[in-house]
Amino acid sequence: YSPDGAHIASGSSDKSIKIWDAVTGNCLKTWTGHTATVRSVAYSPDGAHIASGSSDKSIKIWDAVTGNCLKTWTGHTATVRSVAYSPDGAH
Repeated sequence: YSPDGAHIASGSSDKSIKIWDAVTGNCLKTWTGHTATVRSVAYSPDGAHIASGSSDKSIKIWDAVTGNCLKTWTGHTATVRSVAYSPDGAH
């Protein structure tokens, strides 16, 4: 869930991230950029960003409003199964 409870982010084996309306269940946005299954997604505490981890061995940071990929980290030698923000949102 987004911090305000309005949206849900999901990752899929279709390599996409989807943003859903938490009340209606309607898909609002679909983001692409990973090249394999998206295993984990997490909203930043302020709701401004979403982190994603994938079987493509990368972590991406997305702008939660525009869906633009802001940063990609590579270096894992296997699937990224989990991503998380620090509670204060600094990291």
